[in-house]
Amino acid sequence: MKRAFFLMLLIIILAGCESPLKVGVIEMNDVSPVLFRHELYTSGDDFSAGYNSGRLRSDRILIEWEPYTDNDFMYYSLKRNNAQEIIITDISETSVLDSINVNDDTKYEYTLVVMAENGMYGKDIIKVKTPRWDPPGNLSVNGLNHTDLILNWGDRSDTEEHFIVYLYSEEMVKIDSFFTEPDVEEKVVSDLVFMEYYHFKVKAIGAWEEDINSMTMGFRAGNFVLADPRFLEANQNPDNTVTVTWEDQSNYETGFSLERKLNANDFIEIADLDYSSGSNFIEYIDTDSHLFDNDDIVTYRVRVYNDYEDETVYSDYSDETELLIIDMSDVVCIELQVDEWNQEASWNLYMQSTGDYYYDDWQDFTEEYQIVTRDIILEAGLYSIHCWDDFGDGGISGSVIFKGEILVEWDKNDYSSREQFNFEIPAFTEE
Repeated sequence: MKRAFFLMLLIIILAGCESPLKVGVIEMNDVSPVLFRHELYTSGDDFSAGYNSGRLRSDRILIEWEPYTDNDFMYYSLKRNNAQEIIITDISETSVLDSINVNDDTKYEYTLVVMAENGMYGKDIIKVKTPRWDPPGNLSVNGLNHTDLILNWGDRSDTEEHFIVYLYSEEMVKIDSFFTEPDVEEKVVSDLVFMEYYHFKVKAIGAWEEDINSMTMGFRAGNFVLADPRFLEANQNPDNTVTVTWEDQSNYETGFSLERKLNANDFIEIADLDYSSGSNFIEYIDTDSHLFDNDDIVTYRVRVYNDYEDETVYSDYSDETELLIIDMSDVVCIELQVDEWNQEASWNLYMQSTGDYYYDDWQDFTEEYQIVTRDIILEAGLYSIHCWDDFGDGGISGSVIFKGEILVEWDKNDYSSREQFNFEIPAFTEE
């Protein structure tokens, strides 16, 4: 009797399971079926499959998924970043072209839900990234000689197939165009006319993207490399000579013309320097100290030039720099040297009469065993060099010299974290 009862109960249960719920796929396995066609978008983490097929573009994303095949279909629900829901009721419509507010070089997350009459059949998530698609940038020109040059640019896109370089005349009439591969970011252009003015721009070409152009850059053949020097400085030395330094920005120059002006007089050329060192940092010692008196103002300026055949071409002048001539016998010389732990050490000059520091910021060292020399004018009074070490093991040796006399000196081991080394500048007395 019991066996017959249980047999009847089993038949009833099986009869009630003829149409299982679709949500059972999720509930029983606790895993959603794979709905999106993930392989169409990703190759590792670089999304190259999607880029190469055009499914991922800088301004739109083509989302595709596998179709639902049962008869109880209700709709597909597609969300981007858990918002902007799209409801699709056509079972055969298994793709969406998303182009609303889609930006380049941006990651997006899409969630697809398939709804059946008995509930949710499945849910899947895919994360994709649109390619970067910015115009070529950082245009520059570098000369090889008076008529040949290299056009350079920077690639700022992920999916370009190649570049096209356009060369124009001064009036923006197209002269020529050049095809380059995507991994090439320069083009040599030859047989230009010396001193003629040109323009160039670069276009990035992509299989699935709209072509995108760089800005246009103008240049003069043979002269564009003659940039005016910068960071011109002049410093008076203890022997009353003047050290003039500047930084060269050109890469095709014959030499430099250095000019000097004394007080309100006109500029005169004091040096014609051949460029042969190969360094961008130029130094010249002006030894005409017999022409200067105390309180004179000496002004310097410099420009680059290039000799080509019978013509000399000059750059613009650098900014001018002025120097007040002083009696160097009144100069206080501070000389410091740091140990191998330069990043831990700093110093400043303290003026005891005013309670202020001479420098607004603490002075650092930039390299191991660096020697720093400062020649300054100080009024009579009490002063001190303040030394600081972050780790409390000293590190700065130094001395202060005035009129050939050592006013104070110390060793790097004479202090730990912080110490001041006092000295006095005596009042002037007539002999």
